[in-house]
Amino acid sequence: MANITLPVDCNPFLKTSERPLSRIAGEAFDQIEAVYYKTSVQKYFVGTTDPAAVTAGDEPYIMVGISLSIAETDSYVTYVTQQGTIIDFGTALTDGTQFYFNRTGIGLYSDVTTGDYLCRAGFADENGDFVVDIFNQLVVKD
Repeated sequence: MANITLPVDCNPFLKTSERPLSRIAGEAFDQIEAVYYKTSVQKYFVGTTDPAAVTAGDEPYIMVGISLSIAETDSYVTYVTQQGTIIDFGTALTDGTQFYFNRTGIGLYSDVTTGDYLCRAGFADENGDFVVDIFNQLVVKD
């Protein structure tokens, strides 16, 4: 299966009371991307599960959220981070499906490249909505 894809002109919205966060983006973001905070520049970047992308002396990629908005470099990216937040992507997901961050977005475990970091993004609930459940496992996929 490929990554979660949004219907054309979709605007993901929250079904729970968490207030999304908005912070300065260090690079361009699309919707439904992993959000990573880079302490050395104090900005937010698109996270990746690729260990080779972490440069020497830099912090490892620890995902802190999921982007809801499109953002340009040095503009604000809106994202959610709170466990249990329900996001309606405008497309029905299969109940109980677990989703993981991968190199190009959020998809199934099988979409994570062998040797990449494992980081669960969330799961689909009984209504077909996405439930945020970020868990940085700090291990690589065998």
